[in-house]
Amino acid sequence: MHSKPLGTFARHANVYDIERNGEDRAKVTTSLTVYYTTPDGGTKVFAVGKCFDEVDISGDLPLIADREVRLETREGGIGSIVPM
Repeated sequence: MHSKPLGTFARHANVYDIERNGEDRAKVTTSLTVYYTTPDGGTKVFAVGKCFDEVDISGDLPLIADREVRLETREGGIGSIVPM
C-alpha cells in the first residue's frame, strides 16, 4: 500500500554544472534537497540527491530530454509516493 505522510514538502534545487554537449544539447547537474514539515510545524530533511539532465536547447525554450535522479537518502519509507 502506498502512503503519503500528512504535512507539506518543500524542494530546493541548485544547478551547479552545465556542460554543452554539441550545439543543441546540454548536460545539467543539479543537487536536490527535499524537506518535510509535519502538521505541528517540525521540519526535517526528507531526501538528498542529484538530478542528471540532458536538455534540448535547439528550440525557443529549453526542454528536458532525459532525467535521472539519484538519491543518496535510503530511508524514504516503504511505499512512499513523494515526487522528487
